[in-house]
Amino acid sequence: MHVIPEKLCDLAQTSLDASQEVGDAWTGGEGTMEIDSAAAGNVSSGYDLIAAHADVAGAAATAMGRLASVLEHDMDGLYQCAFDFSGTDEAEGAKYRSKVPFIPGIFGAV
Repeated sequence: MHVIPEKLCDLAQTSLDASQEVGDAWTGGEGTMEIDSAAAGNVSSGYDLIAAHADVAGAAATAMGRLASVLEHDMDGLYQCAFDFSGTDEAEGAKYRSKVPFIPGIFGAV
């Protein structure tokens, strides 16, 4: 498997950007979900309709918050993977460099 830690960092940034976009979009659009309590008129089930709409709007707010949270969690995981891969690469490289006989021009030696 070929993993490039910098690419994981790019993907992590994309996840963070998406999380912020979700949050900003919901914050900007949440107000449009509000309706007047008299919007259903004087029909017998009007109150139930308005209450159901409020429940749906509340559930949407919860869902959007959770989506943003998942994207942020993914970002954290991607950064951790990039760090782990990078650290392992460095440790393994150092281990192998110490076992290779000195060859001028290799591994920074001149």
